[in-house]
Amino acid sequence: MLAETTLTLSNVNSALFGNIAFLAADGKVDGQPLSVMSLSINGTTHNVIYVVSEHNSVYAYDADNHALL
Repeated sequence: MLAETTLTLSNVNSALFGNIAFLAADGKVDGQPLSVMSLSINGTTHNVIYVVSEHNSVYAYDADNHALL
């Protein structure tokens, strides 16, 4: 694909695009987060974001409501 069709000037602008949450961790997070969509946890489906801190702590956050899982 040579042309972007999902990101446009109407959906990526200063009013609609940017930081939506700050999620606490016990240290700096240097690496890219891992996103897993539709993951079943105890019978409930979640969209999960995993991050690892500089202190080797692994966090799993619900991507939809920003809660720690």
